[in-house]
Amino acid sequence: MSRASLLHADEGYAEQGDEDRRTISGTKIFLGLVLLVGLMVLLLWTVRLVSNPATLPIRNVRVEGEFRHLSREALRDSVVDVVRDGFFNMKVSLIQDALHANPWVAGVTVRRVWPDGLVVKVVEEQAMARWGERGLLSTEGNIFFPAADAIPQELPVFFGPENTHNLILNRYLQISETLAPHGWTLAEVRLDQRWSWSFSLGSGTRVLLGRRDVTARIAAFAELAQTDFGARMDRIAVIDMRYTNGFALRWKSENENNIDAELNDHG
Repeated sequence: MSRASLLHADEGYAEQGDEDRRTISGTKIFLGLVLLVGLMVLLLWTVRLVSNPATLPIRNVRVEGEFRHLSREALRDSVVDVVRDGFFNMKVSLIQDALHANPWVAGVTVRRVWPDGLVVKVVEEQAMARWGERGLLSTEGNIFFPAADAIPQELPVFFGPENTHNLILNRYLQISETLAPHGWTLAEVRLDQRWSWSFSLGSGTRVLLGRRDVTARIAAFAELAQTDFGARMDRIAVIDMRYTNGFALRWKSENENNIDAELNDHG
């Protein structure tokens, strides 16, 4: 074979190779497009499937927590009422909002359990005092307003201007700590609009502290436990500690003489 023939053959093979490569490249592009379209179709189908409430509907709801004022069954019913979507598309915020509508609910966490379950953990408010005539104060310092017949009447009651509940709580703890060694319990702590303090014992005795030197006056009142007045505290209606060097008191019975120890100005 001549040299010219060989060159011509090589050129033919080269052209054939280029054509084969173009064919392979075109096939790859076509297959890639087919795969891409297939993935998009699969993705759209998956989204529609997941968003369909009929896909993996919630069938099992378990409510966890320790309750004194809440009903486990009522909480579960509240969850079931708002669960409309399937396992993947369920809106946790709807469940939380529904449960927080109950004033005794302090916190809610929701956990999905494959394939059709929910575990809802509810934290109940822990009331430590009544707030005014209608409210309760929690151990976390939150005020909430349950139904009137659900308010524990055995709790101490706080009265005060708006947004003073934490201030009154601190004063309550201070007074309680001071009086505890003497066996006296607190029934009420009050801060009036003039920022004057007073409190009442479980025996019904009301103690006036005023606006100034409140801590010193609490300590002075506690010292009465060491006197004859301490033994007769349940017979005293009012003790006024708003004096610099003394106190005044009024007995519950009209048969006992009141004591007025007004030695200096008070306030």
